[in-house]
Amino acid sequence: EALGSFWASFFIAPRPTDRASDRTPQPATTDALRTLARSRWSSRIGTLTIVKILAGLLLCSAAWASSIVEVHDGKLQEAIDKTPPYGTVVADRSTQIEIDTTVRITKPLTLVGLNAKLKADVGRTPILEVLSEGVQIRDFVLEGNNDTVPQETRAPLILVRRGHFVIENGETNNSSKDGVMITPTKEYGDIEHGVVRNLTAHNT
Repeated sequence: EALGSFWASFFIAPRPTDRASDRTPQPATTDALRTLARSRWSSRIGTLTIVKILAGLLLCSAAWASSIVEVHDGKLQEAIDKTPPYGTVVADRSTQIEIDTTVRITKPLTLVGLNAKLKADVGRTPILEVLSEGVQIRDFVLEGNNDTVPQETRAPLILVRRGHFVIENGETNNSSKDGVMITPTKEYGDIEHGVVRNLTAHNT
């Protein structure tokens, strides 16, 4: 009888309840799950941030590229008009442009590499007129028509009407008047803060 009770208790003994598969998750396991969820969410946020940064860089590159306008077929005024404020107009210094009408700059921008010649017999016509603050003209060669115009129709090659300008690293040759002339008007008022440097002139 004692032996029967032993076998009965052996076969019908209740299953232990402390096996790992039957345990309620402990706080450590819950924390690990939370940490995993947070890391996955952080990874997604990090990926989105990188995508946004790359998109922003692409937009900045596109904006930067659109702010640079090249001069084609000698159409300097057209290139200047297309350039956004604070953009850059790039001319080919190895190609001379003939000018018969004053090119007017009415917005802050930078003009680089201009090689221009005033057409013969054209008087009272500067090659460039600066009508905006914040204009920079650099690395240029300008040639006037001194031998073809009478005294009373002389004009400078660059006429500056507004301040905060920079004109540098250029040549002004054969001008019938001044290479660079800075003259205020009642319309625009006094001219303040300008820089003219590193210029050479021949037959001016």
